[in-house]
Amino acid sequence: MISSTTETLPWVEKYRPKSFNDIVHHSRIIYLLRRFIATRTMAHLFFYGPPGTGKTSTILSCAHEIYGKAANMMVLHLNASDERGIDVVRKQILQFASTSSLFYNSANMSKLVILDEADSMTHCAQVALRDIMMQYDTLFCLIGNYQYALLPTLQSRVVRLLFTPIPMEDAVSVGQHILKSEGIEFEPECLKMVYEQTGGDMRQYVNVLQALHMRVDVEQLTEASLSTLLCRWERSEVLSFVQNGLAKQSHKTNYEYLHQSIITSHTHTLSTWIDALIRVLLEISNTCGTNKGVAQNDLLLDTIQLCTSMADAEYHASASLQPDIQLFAIITATSSFSRKWATENA
Repeated sequence: MISSTTETLPWVEKYRPKSFNDIVHHSRIIYLLRRFIATRTMAHLFFYGPPGTGKTSTILSCAHEIYGKAANMMVLHLNASDERGIDVVRKQILQFASTSSLFYNSANMSKLVILDEADSMTHCAQVALRDIMMQYDTLFCLIGNYQYALLPTLQSRVVRLLFTPIPMEDAVSVGQHILKSEGIEFEPECLKMVYEQTGGDMRQYVNVLQALHMRVDVEQLTEASLSTLLCRWERSEVLSFVQNGLAKQSHKTNYEYLHQSIITSHTHTLSTWIDALIRVLLEISNTCGTNKGVAQNDLLLDTIQLCTSMADAEYHASASLQPDIQLFAIITATSSFSRKWATENA
């Protein structure tokens, strides 16, 4: 029976894993943590990897396994991206680490400090944190996206565990559980479509599922409705544009076509266009590579240059308030690629 309080939570919190048994994909990491707990030899930890791969959920589940109902008293959870200065380390963390709990037998297990986004901490804060880790009997779990953002002296004191993106089968399984629990009917292909849109980011996957459910009028998610809501480009549409547009028409004509669809009418998004376009162009590149008249070295260099140009455009589009400029940059990079291989395979 779900309480009224739980009903108001977003799905990403409502269905957040509460124990090790609820966590998908990271079986080896869970096995290691269970061994640490069973032998009472828990080490300082550093969870790193892409966003939405279960780093925070895993350590919170670990804290629940260790402390049970006393987790609120024995665990200090901070977001280092908001509180990353040396003052936070010297005040909040130092005070928590240097005091003992009056309501819990801490002889069984030390306190735990969880630092989300630890890779954004300043240099001075990391040095101060290292000193606290050396001085006090307190466990630390640092969480970040990038392994080498931490000082070497910090990295040498932690067990580094890589969290990889969630595979499609695991994400689909979680999506099925959520939709069935919410009493929502769905077509099986819908969950795969959402995964293709979000990749292995489980947080984004669940958020998109909830947003799609709220936008659909009927209590059913269908492949047709999701294709529109996700602003998906059909492969046949992109392939036709590459062969008949990019390879033959002027930059101005191609730009006007995409500008109308992406920026003016908003029927598609720039990010979905980049994703669909790079997939089609890489398929063309692989096909060209099987032809005897195409030099493999030239193919490899052109493909690398194409991917680099698309990556630069996507980065600048996400950080820029003028996506039309990045759209023209994409047209320029992809047009030269398409025309070259269209000519060599004519």
